[in-house]
Amino acid sequence: MVVEEIIDELEQVKQYLDRHEVSIVAMKNGQIIGSENGKGLSSFLKLIDEHKGDLLDCIIGVRILGKAFGFLCRYVNAKAVYATKGTKKAISTLIVGGIQSQVSDIVEPVYVSTHDEICPYERLMDKINDPVEAYNMLCESFISAE
Repeated sequence: MVVEEIIDELEQVKQYLDRHEVSIVAMKNGQIIGSENGKGLSSFLKLIDEHKGDLLDCIIGVRILGKAFGFLCRYVNAKAVYATKGTKKAISTLIVGGIQSQVSDIVEPVYVSTHDEICPYERLMDKINDPVEAYNMLCESFISAE
């Protein structure tokens, strides 16, 4: 995929996020292959469960990009990511994985919805360097939280 196509698809997922009530959207070859509305990581895990093979080389759009989310993008081998808000750690995680990113607003760190506590999944990723390990740890955390 040439850079112009990636830029076009990043703009398309940005517009999709602006127009729809979703927390994540995945696009491939100009077509939406999946979207979810809900809490970020759980929405992405659901999208992975439903569309994992289709997510290879896709463009992902998300509202908040944290390091855990960055590892999930690497896990599915996304081509590029657009985020409304994202952390430097998340962007670094994507760069290490060779994933292009566009972030509208840099935030540090990602907080839980009450804005007074750092997201526990961000803290969980502090010592992780492998996307498969991150995916397994996040799945296990979500299963035990249910």
